[in-house]
Amino acid sequence: MCLNISDTDIETVSLSATAIDGKCKGPQVTIMNNKRLTDVEFGKKLLQGFAKAKGKRISIHGNPKLKARTIKKLSKYKFVDVQQHTSVIKNNPQLCLVEELDFLQERFRNLTIMHNRKDCENDCLGGEVTEAYLADIENDCLGGEVTEAYLADIGRCTIIHGDVLIRNWKEKPVYVDLLHKIKKISGKLIIEDNENLGEFDYFSGLEVVRGKGGVHKHDKGNQPAAAMETSESHSIVKWIGVAVTVAILLIVIIAVVIVVVVLLTRRKAKSTISLEPATLDGESKKVLDGLVEVC
Repeated sequence: MCLNISDTDIETVSLSATAIDGKCKGPQVTIMNNKRLTDVEFGKKLLQGFAKAKGKRISIHGNPKLKARTIKKLSKYKFVDVQQHTSVIKNNPQLCLVEELDFLQERFRNLTIMHNRKDCENDCLGGEVTEAYLADIENDCLGGEVTEAYLADIGRCTIIHGDVLIRNWKEKPVYVDLLHKIKKISGKLIIEDNENLGEFDYFSGLEVVRGKGGVHKHDKGNQPAAAMETSESHSIVKWIGVAVTVAILLIVIIAVVIVVVVLLTRRKAKSTISLEPATLDGESKKVLDGLVEVC
């Protein structure tokens, strides 16, 4: 059995069951997009049972009123994929997403700014800035750790606000093809501690990574393929420029050396004097013999 509590008006979830049995493609418990939810509790035996399983067994995201203490309590469990406590900016109809928001991210930890448009010069679209995955947002989603539950929720999204983290993958999860749709990430793309992923191009549609530092890769296995080139193109161009400059300098140096060698060779050839013995005619020989006798 898979338990899904989503898009409700409930304020508290308390699961005292000792176990939840059944096969699920994703987490066995999903609690998502409940606008009034403030608290979530699980029975001790249920948590102990989940601790023996592999992967994320509980997914909790998009609940804007969930208490910070509840988030902190659930975050200590490795099998729980829980939203992070954030600061929320909302009800600013004139707010535009400018080029860089790194200074805000550095100053205010876990700041969430979403559903604003970058292209404000010609058309500044207002709207509520929220923390959650709200049903009325068509193309924008919040960043987070990429799990099967996360992938299932971002199927409609082309713009991700915040960091996208791919971590501890042992194999490619279900719905991984949905990453093709992502065009913009306002934060960083972080890929770390994954094994045996091989070559993949699931970010082939990615156009922009705006976070400071761009893409961070620290994998144990193979690195993702050319899909990352979009976000790292500035570094590639820089190194190509350096390589071209070095190559030109080497060509110039080699040309100068060749010219110097050629000039020295010609100069040496001109200064060489032939010392071959001369052939004397009969008259000259008599004169020379006479001079020898006089001496």
